[in-house]
Amino acid sequence: EVGYIGKTTGTTFQDMNITPDFTKTIGADPGYFADSNYPALYARFQQRGVYSGLAKKPLTVVGSLSQKRRLFSTTTPVQATDSYSYEVDAASLRPIKHMIPLRYGLMLFTDDAVYQLYGGGETRALTATSAQVDVQTFTSVSDMEPIVVNLDLMFMSALGTEFNAMVYTEYTNSFKTQDIMVLASHLFGPDNLAVRGEWAAEPHKTINFIRADGQRISLTYERAQEVYGWARH
Repeated sequence: EVGYIGKTTGTTFQDMNITPDFTKTIGADPGYFADSNYPALYARFQQRGVYSGLAKKPLTVVGSLSQKRRLFSTTTPVQATDSYSYEVDAASLRPIKHMIPLRYGLMLFTDDAVYQLYGGGETRALTATSAQVDVQTFTSVSDMEPIVVNLDLMFMSALGTEFNAMVYTEYTNSFKTQDIMVLASHLFGPDNLAVRGEWAAEPHKTINFIRADGQRISLTYERAQEVYGWARH
């Protein structure tokens, strides 16, 4: 049996009859990215480097050691600060295509749904010993990167017929999804998809979209005042 007695930054270590801690073991490389299982997405979340969209595990999310970006190690028994690997229990094997870190959790987008990955318990910290994933909406998601506006999350549907705003509700601990393009659905569509969108908080609180044909479309968005206004440019 192996127990932990200390660490050194040099090449020597002196054991002064230290009592081993058998709750800690030497970390082992979990080999998350072995055999060309490389990730497609990276984000920084809760002081870890987080990777997803792996080549051979398209629904898996991998987190680094706490306060590290590119170091991965697991111990036996598992410690909360270890690196982690979680797979989204999705209905299909369509890969994670977007990953957005928010205060409420790590938001994962596939072609046909949006999921929230977070830790259980009161702290909701995502660790190697605490994780939970909940589906937030079964809505198609386009290739355009989702947009974060203050604490709201916004994304376009695959065919460009909806632009959905996801608003977090503390009471239900979930997101409420609202299509705010109902009265402007003629501005986008399968033949004129939005290829990029950027939020400009100042001076007019607008999201600027570029369509596939090169035209710019803007959305003035101020949820606190219930203002949603679309315009061509």
